[in-house]
Amino acid sequence: MNETEDHQSSAKSLSIRAQKKILGTVVNKRGSVKLFIDDKSAHLLDTFYELTLLYTDNKRRAEKLLKYSIKTAIKLLVLIRNGQLTSDQLATCKEFRRKLRLVANTVISFHEVDFTLDTEFLSELLKEEAVLLKEVLRPHLTSKSMERVDQVFAFCSDVGFLQALFTDERYTEQRNVLARDLDDLLNDNIL
Repeated sequence: MNETEDHQSSAKSLSIRAQKKILGTVVNKRGSVKLFIDDKSAHLLDTFYELTLLYTDNKRRAEKLLKYSIKTAIKLLVLIRNGQLTSDQLATCKEFRRKLRLVANTVISFHEVDFTLDTEFLSELLKEEAVLLKEVLRPHLTSKSMERVDQVFAFCSDVGFLQALFTDERYTEQRNVLARDLDDLLNDNIL
């Protein structure tokens, strides 16, 4: 690699790191997230926050999990938009999306069809999602960011949370909204 290519490579790398840092900082400011995420996805994230708050009864933890989710999604978008993923990583992203759609359809099915709930199955699907996402992100993010991915997926795949989500009457309203949000995202091909 000659000096010019090395300089361009360094500039591009620095630019991408700056974008990730800036976007990560912007996520901390309420309302600014909607600049980067469509309204339907933002609504799903609001529903996720409400469910997390209801389950944990801990506003700080709910806010952290929401923030970690948003930061991860935005950082992944930055990597994709800047062509930073290898062909193998892009293939893994496709598999991640396919499985994400399966998770969404499974949640909708468990919500709509009585006696179909299998929290162990859903938990395993979510854990598989985490593995795929981390496979894509590991070369690009810090260990701290990877720990945040682990925290979000550990919460989402927790069988106790999933059991409460689908069987506890306190969650009925948010579960209805969650199913509607997921259905909208699937129908609009956003997920």
